[in-house]
Amino acid sequence: MNGKSKKGSSLALRWRNALADSALGSNAKHVLKEIHSFMNADGRQAFPTIAMLARRTSLSEKTVRTHLKVAEDAGWIDVQEGRFPGKRWRRFTYSARFPDQASEVGEMGQEGAVNDG
Repeated sequence: MNGKSKKGSSLALRWRNALADSALGSNAKHVLKEIHSFMNADGRQAFPTIAMLARRTSLSEKTVRTHLKVAEDAGWIDVQEGRFPGKRWRRFTYSARFPDQASEVGEMGQEGAVNDG
């Protein structure tokens, strides 16, 4: 251990560590670890595009979308879709989540997103 307690770690880092020990497949873990690189310490406000995730993971956009859905269904990520008036494109906001079996006391907000407590 690096001497830093779990309590002193950022929630996003604890999420990534729990994710590494999860039963998710390798592609889903790979996509989520890439999303983690865009997150702030509280595990919110990651906005990478599907194209960016595909490029950075060397996976197809279809594969990225598939594994985002797998991770979302398993409770590891919250995906919010936003549209802008007059634009055809969408923006996705990704937030770290802990599935019930991987959550720690005090880490889940009312809607299931990771928060500071």
